[in-house]
Amino acid sequence: MTASSFRSTVRWFHIAVALFVGAYFYSPLHGIAWALQTIQFALIPLLLLSGLALWKQSIVMKWLK
Repeated sequence: MTASSFRSTVRWFHIAVALFVGAYFYSPLHGIAWALQTIQFALIPLLLLSGLALWKQSIVMKWLK
């Protein structure tokens, strides 16, 4: 995987996860327990990891080689 394709893939993944988190805050899902747990334990960590991968792309690319 080239650096540009990795960055593009991670960027779109990051945007998609951020849209789900944003939709949670502005939708009626705010009061549902399973949605809160999904956001807290799955989507927020994925958002954090994808943000770190975008920030430290050179280190991640070294790990993937």
